[in-house]
Amino acid sequence: MANLDAVTEVDGTLIKSFPLLTTISDTDDLLIETAPTTGDPRTGRTKVKTLKEMVNHEFDSTFKGMLIQYGRVSIKPVANTPTMKHVQFPRTFAGQPCVVVTPVTSVPGTNILGAGASNNTNDGFDAYITRTNTTETILAWIAIGPV
Repeated sequence: MANLDAVTEVDGTLIKSFPLLTTISDTDDLLIETAPTTGDPRTGRTKVKTLKEMVNHEFDSTFKGMLIQYGRVSIKPVANTPTMKHVQFPRTFAGQPCVVVTPVTSVPGTNILGAGASNNTNDGFDAYITRTNTTETILAWIAIGPV
């Protein structure tokens, strides 16, 4: 079964093996098999495009038009001075997002005096770190805002 992408088995016994398509278009059909805990298993057919629309609708309904982006930024600070580095979002928000930063550290409150974000815009923000020394520090950030 080496170099095969898909196999068909019944109770662990191989029936057929075949290569799986490497590209799928929106007009291709998918067979969906469900095995509910109660009732009989069911198999249905749907178009790839329909499944994509259903998933996107669920995400849109869940997030209610909100986008979540996250990342890390490394800053080499000036000792005892708030030191800034600008962060550009991978994707522009439709409006000003809420941004939260936290240092990746094992010495909060001793060598690290504080971290923060300011100048939040649709496409980025300024990340700040203040340390008692010049040790390069990673800030993890998350931004949540409108799509």
